[in-house]
Amino acid sequence: MEFLNSNFKSLADLKKIDSIINDLNVQRDELAKRTSNVSGDDDELIFDNNSQQVIIDLVSDLNEIINNFVNSKVDFDGSNIELNKLVTKYGNVNIIKDLRFKLDQVQQLISAEKIIKDYNLLLNNVNNLLVVVDQSEETILQETSDVFEKVQNFKKLYQSYMLVDQLGAYLDRAISEVIVNTFKQKFEIVLERLIQDTESGEEGEEEDGKEIQKEQNEKQSIEQQNLIIKSLRNLLILQSIDPLNSQKKPLWAFSLLSQPFQIRFVFHYETKNETNRIDKPEWFLKYLNTWLTNNLDDLNKKYSIFLKSTIYEKEYFKTNYLLALLEPVKSRIIKILNVVSNIEDKEQSSFLLTHLIDQLQKSDEEILRNHKIAIDLTNDLILSNDMYFNKWLNIEKTFNFKRFNEIIYQEDSFEIDFESVESSLTKPTKSSIYIKNLFENLTLKYKSIANYKFKLKFLSEIQLNLLSKYYDKLDDSLSAFQSIFKKISLLKSNHEEEYKITGLNGIDKLLRIYCSLRYIIEAMENWDEDLVFIELWLFINDNDEKTKEEVLSGTFFQPLVEAYEKLSLRVVNILNEFLNREINSSFKSYFKLNNWGESNSFNDSLSPELSSSISKMSRYLDYINRSLSEVESLTIKNNFCERIIKFFKDSILNLNQFNENGSKQLLFDFENIFQTLGLIVDLKQYRVFKESLIVLSSVDDEFIMNNFKNYQDLREFLKRSSNADLAKILKILNLNYVPLDDMRNILYRRK
Repeated sequence: MEFLNSNFKSLADLKKIDSIINDLNVQRDELAKRTSNVSGDDDELIFDNNSQQVIIDLVSDLNEIINNFVNSKVDFDGSNIELNKLVTKYGNVNIIKDLRFKLDQVQQLISAEKIIKDYNLLLNNVNNLLVVVDQSEETILQETSDVFEKVQNFKKLYQSYMLVDQLGAYLDRAISEVIVNTFKQKFEIVLERLIQDTESGEEGEEEDGKEIQKEQNEKQSIEQQNLIIKSLRNLLILQSIDPLNSQKKPLWAFSLLSQPFQIRFVFHYETKNETNRIDKPEWFLKYLNTWLTNNLDDLNKKYSIFLKSTIYEKEYFKTNYLLALLEPVKSRIIKILNVVSNIEDKEQSSFLLTHLIDQLQKSDEEILRNHKIAIDLTNDLILSNDMYFNKWLNIEKTFNFKRFNEIIYQEDSFEIDFESVESSLTKPTKSSIYIKNLFENLTLKYKSIANYKFKLKFLSEIQLNLLSKYYDKLDDSLSAFQSIFKKISLLKSNHEEEYKITGLNGIDKLLRIYCSLRYIIEAMENWDEDLVFIELWLFINDNDEKTKEEVLSGTFFQPLVEAYEKLSLRVVNILNEFLNREINSSFKSYFKLNNWGESNSFNDSLSPELSSSISKMSRYLDYINRSLSEVESLTIKNNFCERIIKFFKDSILNLNQFNENGSKQLLFDFENIFQTLGLIVDLKQYRVFKESLIVLSSVDDEFIMNNFKNYQDLREFLKRSSNADLAKILKILNLNYVPLDDMRNILYRRK
C-alpha cells in the first residue's frame, strides 16, 4: 500500500499506471530469468556438498510462486506465505526479498486497477441518475439514495488509499450537482405551487405603523395539506442524501416554506420603497417578530410532522423555520453594515451602528421571550466580526467617557439630591446617580451577549475605568479640601479659600464627597450580586490555581469597594476634625468666660454666649441628619458629642474655679446643649461628665456643713484621702460613673 500511496495520490497520477505496470512486467521477467540462473555466487545462500541440488530446488520453488501469482491462482497474501516457507528453508536471501517486493507492487497495482474500475462504474451510475428526472419523486429518491449508498461504501472500502480521498470527493460533487441542479429544482417547483395555492401568511406592518393586515387565504383541504407535508419531506430527504449539502442550514424545505415572508420582506426593505431606510432597522425587525407571532405556531401545528422519518426528526420545526426567515434579514443587516462602514461622517456612522446593535439585541430578546428560540443576531453579525465589534466597543468608550466628563464638570453635578431616595437613607449626589445610570445602561447593552470575552471587554475597558476615574475625581476633591483646611489650621489661608470651606460650606463639600462615595459603594455591592458579573467572575477564575473558597470570596468590584471605603473613612475623619475646629471656634466667647467662681446668681437660663453657637451647631447637625442615613448620622453625632464633652472638660472645667452658682450654670449649659441639639445622652462619656458636673454643683454649703468643717477642710481631705474615701462621697451623692481619679480634680475646682 505504501507503493500505491506514494505513486498514486491524485487523479492525474493515474495516467502513469500503464507505464509503471510495463516496468514491473519487465522486472518480473528479469526476476524469472534470475531465478533460473541462480549460482553459488549468491552471497547469502549457504552451499554445502548438495549445493547444486539446493539451487535447483530454489529455482523450482520460485518459478512456481511466480507462475501461480501471474496466473492469478493466488494473491499476494498467498504468495507471501509461500515465500515465508522458502525463507525458513533457504534463509532470507536477496532473491527472495526482491521477489517479495516486486510481487507486492504488482498486487497494489492490481488493487489500483480495481479501484479505478469501481470508480468509473459509480461515475456512470451518477450520470445515469438524470434518466429518472421525469419519474416520480419517490423513484428519484430511491435511485439517488442507492447511488449515494454505493459511493459511501466505495469510500469506506478503500479508505486506506490516499487516491480514494480525491475520487470520493469527485463522486460527492457529481451527486450533489445532479441533486442541486436537477432534482432540487423539480421538487421545489412542485412545492412552490402547493404553497402558493395554500399560502396563509400575513402582511407585515407597514412603515407608517399601521397594524398588520392579515391576508385572507382559502383554507387548505386535508388532502392538499398532506400533499405539502409529503412534498416537504421528499425535499428534506433529497437534501439528506446530498453529500455536500445535507448539513447546511437553512434546510431547503424550510426555505421554500418561508418564501411568502421572503417575498414580502424583499419588497418592503430591499426595493426603492419608503420602508427601505438604514436608520430604521426596527421596522424590518418588528416585521420579522410580527410575522413569527402571527404564523409560527400555526405552521408548526400544520407541518412539523414532515420532519419525522428523516435524519432531521430530532430538530425543532420552529428553529429551522426561523433560520430560513432570517436569510433575507441577515442579508439586509449586512448591507446596512457595509453602508454604515463607508459613511465618512463618524458621528452619523457611530449613531447608525449603535442604533442597529441596540435594535438587534432587543429583537433577539423579544424572540427568545415570545418564542423561546435563541438566535443571537448580534453575535452572528457583530461580535463574530472583529472590525464591527471593535468599532462598537470604541464608540461606547468614546460616548461613555465623554458623558463622564459632562457629568463631572456639570455645574450642579455634586449637589446632594435629597428627593431621589427615602429620607432614612444616605442621599446621593447628582453625579453619583448619573454615573450609576451610565454604568447600568452599558450593562444592559451587553448583558445578553453569550460570549463572556466580549462582556469582559466592556467591563474592563469601560465600566471599571469609569469607576476608577470617579474615585480619582473624589480623591482629588478631598485632597484639595484637606490642603485648604491645613492652611487654615496653620493660619496661612486667604479669605477666599477660608470662605469656601468654612461653616456649612465646608460640611456641604465634605458630605458631597461622602454621599457620592457611599452611593457608588452601595451600587457596587448590588452589582456583585448581579448574575451577569457573577458568571463573568467564575469564567475568568475557571482554573486550578485558586480554590473554590478563594474564587467565591472575591468579586470584580471588591478592590474598588475597598478603595472607596478607605476614602469615605478619610472623609469622616476630616469631617470630625472640621467639626472639632468649628466647636472650638464657635464656643470661643464661651471659653473666654472667667467668672465661674464669682457668679452671684443662677436663674435656670442658658449663658448668652452660647446662643449663636448652638444655633450654628444646630444647622450643621440638621444638614448632616438630612444628608446621611440614621446609622451614618449617628456615627458623626457620637464623635460630635465626644468633642463637645472634651471641650467642656478641657477648656472650661479643667481651667477654671467654680462657686455654687457657676457650677450650676455650667451643668445647665451642658445639659441644654445636648437637649437643644438632640445629641445622644446614652453615651457613657456623657454620663461620666454630667456626673462630674453634678459632683461640682452638689458640693454646696449644706454638703460642706454635713460632711466637713469648711471648704478648707474639704481641700485638706482631698490631699490625704484614699480612693475609698472618695467612693464614700460618690455614694453620698448617689453617683455611679465618675472615675475616682477625676474626683480630686473636680472637687479642687470647687470654691
